[in-house]
Amino acid sequence: MSVATLPSFRTYGRSLALRDLGGIAISIGAHAPNDTVPTHRHADEYQWCLTLDGEFEERAGSRREKCGSGSLLVRPPDCVHSNSFAAAPGLCLNLFPRRAWLAKHELSVLADTYDHRRSKRLQRLGSEVSLELRRADATTGSIELLVLELLESTARLTRFEADNKPRWLAEVLDEIEADPSAELNLAALALNAGVSAGHLARTFRVSVGKSAGEYVRGRRLHRATVLLRSPMKLADIASSVGFCDQAHFSRAFKSEFGLTPAAYRKQLAT
Repeated sequence: MSVATLPSFRTYGRSLALRDLGGIAISIGAHAPNDTVPTHRHADEYQWCLTLDGEFEERAGSRREKCGSGSLLVRPPDCVHSNSFAAAPGLCLNLFPRRAWLAKHELSVLADTYDHRRSKRLQRLGSEVSLELRRADATTGSIELLVLELLESTARLTRFEADNKPRWLAEVLDEIEADPSAELNLAALALNAGVSAGHLARTFRVSVGKSAGEYVRGRRLHRATVLLRSPMKLADIASSVGFCDQAHFSRAFKSEFGLTPAAYRKQLAT
């Protein structure tokens, strides 16, 4: 069987955007309805694929993976695979991380095992990366932060499974991460996880090292660091990440990072 080897940063399909950030390159590829991608491998150390829209089946060795919106395929080096798209257009976010970049950001846990993860949060983050990638004024830092957030969500579940932590807890974290600005509702999170609110709260603190409320606050502030790279007004950022007013947001931000949001934004500009 003939197996094509694609050059660095190349994929099948129509390329809509490509950006090399140094440690990782990212591209967006569009596929026609019923598109068939022949058996191939990539010349890059790694080539991973996040489905933004459409559906396809991937064949990689004995694996047959049905992929749809929010599916992230983590392929080890030299992974031989092929794809068959369904009767609707497909849109994929392609990631080309380098080994040193993964190690730097403590994501090596993802590197050498074929995996398929799927969640609404991955789809949302992938769409944000795609929009940022196509912005003419997008910075390397803003794109990389979103990609790190996306991959950290995937790595967390892998680490949880390796440490024998409950899978439901990783799913709770993903649910929080999907919208950290939403009001924390332990009862609803516990119901979705199939555990009591008390058990969730105790397990969360032991496994994560902080209460669910403290974790949510931290994720809101982390999200704010991304938005501060945009021209959004501080009051609008405060509201969008779940703070009742700008003053409360500024106090919490300074407590977390040692700088006010305005000073942080000024530092980014320099």
